[in-house]
Amino acid sequence: MKREKEKLESLRKQNLLRKIETLKQKTSPTQLTLENGEIFLNFSSNDYLGLSQHPEVIQKAITAIKKYGIGSASSRIISGTLSSHQALERDIATAKKTEKALTFSTGYMTNLATITSLSQQGDFIFIDELSHASLFDGAKLSSATWRPFQHNNINALEEILQKYSQRRKKDQRFLVVTEAVFSMDGDIAPIKDLVKLKKKYDFFLIIDEAHSFGILGKNGLGLCQQFSSEEIEAKIGTLSKAIGSSGGYVTGDQSFIEIILQKSRPFIYSTSPLPAQVEASRIALQILQSKEGEKLRKQLRENIKLFCEFLKIPQQESPIISYLIGNSTQALELQKALRKKGYFVPAIRYPTVPKGTERLRISLLAQHSQKDLKALAKALSH
Repeated sequence: MKREKEKLESLRKQNLLRKIETLKQKTSPTQLTLENGEIFLNFSSNDYLGLSQHPEVIQKAITAIKKYGIGSASSRIISGTLSSHQALERDIATAKKTEKALTFSTGYMTNLATITSLSQQGDFIFIDELSHASLFDGAKLSSATWRPFQHNNINALEEILQKYSQRRKKDQRFLVVTEAVFSMDGDIAPIKDLVKLKKKYDFFLIIDEAHSFGILGKNGLGLCQQFSSEEIEAKIGTLSKAIGSSGGYVTGDQSFIEIILQKSRPFIYSTSPLPAQVEASRIALQILQSKEGEKLRKQLRENIKLFCEFLKIPQQESPIISYLIGNSTQALELQKALRKKGYFVPAIRYPTVPKGTERLRISLLAQHSQKDLKALAKALSH
């Protein structure tokens, strides 16, 4: 255990030790109570529309538990596929206007499954350097060769594509992988430029909409909604952010969804998503596309606008506000200072973000009040 102790001590000296916070209860999207009884205004959640606390969503989960029990009790390919799983997949495919959808227990598993199933030895994967860890892990676990490209730099990507196209073999697949909204910076990928570049270099495009699904695009269905399956083959998303439940999905043409089902180890060898999370996701997806969903998105957009004004930073579309500090120690100190004032805002450090870009990650919700936003902005400026 000497090696492990030395590694832990090294992390401690660098202020990089992670600490798990235990919640006693969560009574609303914007409030959380720690195990020690401390109550905070929550700016750390991905529950952007507050649907995890929606009465209809909660009731659907309870009904599912009474009907099916707690667990699915098997993998999807044995006896773990319920009618609810197939109904959710049909709902997602219909909403996304695509042939098929496949769901997983987590978004992480979705990314591993999609990338490893759609690539093989001899293929090349080009991935935005700030993509989520699960996308990188999918690339690393695949048999393909992978290369990062400079964040959101379409010219840098084209240079790499030009270089590798010169010796590209006939049946060699190129895959380009990115996020729609980046989880740590809140900025948006140049999706139109990627689709345009795809026509020139014939690559397979995979976009993870974890932080755009539910809040951006028509009816909140994501930034990729306007593009066909031929333009963006794999549209990935999670059910654990704006949907307020848990799990992930991938949509696309029937043939490649079927090959993921046949080849994907995360799909084949995992117990299927819990009945409660599936039914909760179904009703949340309905709310998302309703007038109530649009009202929630409108309120979220207004909160983003107000907070950017209060903080005197450029306006943006996503609810992820990256408050850059650049030093682990200072990030932790500011996190601690904010907690003393009653605000729960996480410090994000290496290796989640590159060294020198340590920050506070502020997540805005539709349920935050103008008073909440103004108070946090003031606390950050003092």
